[in-house]
Amino acid sequence: MQTTTTTLRARILDAINRIAGPSGYASLTRLRVELADLDRNDLTRALLDMDAARVIQLDPDANRLGLTADERAAAIWLGGEYMHLVSTW
Repeated sequence: MQTTTTTLRARILDAINRIAGPSGYASLTRLRVELADLDRNDLTRALLDMDAARVIQLDPDANRLGLTADERAAAIWLGGEYMHLVSTW
């Protein structure tokens, strides 16, 4: 199980680093597309665990009114609001 968790975290970090823009943030929409072979719930759980461990940081998009339906669907509920972006520490 440890190898699977380590491999999953490595894949997530690699994908974030590949798709992050100049701001250092990657959209969860793009991340979910990039890792579409993973079960949605497994990816969400891994992202929440990584955020809690401070490996990544999940953040809301400040422009909530401009979010597309896909961006809203990709979001993760955390701390009383939806998170749409992810960055590495």
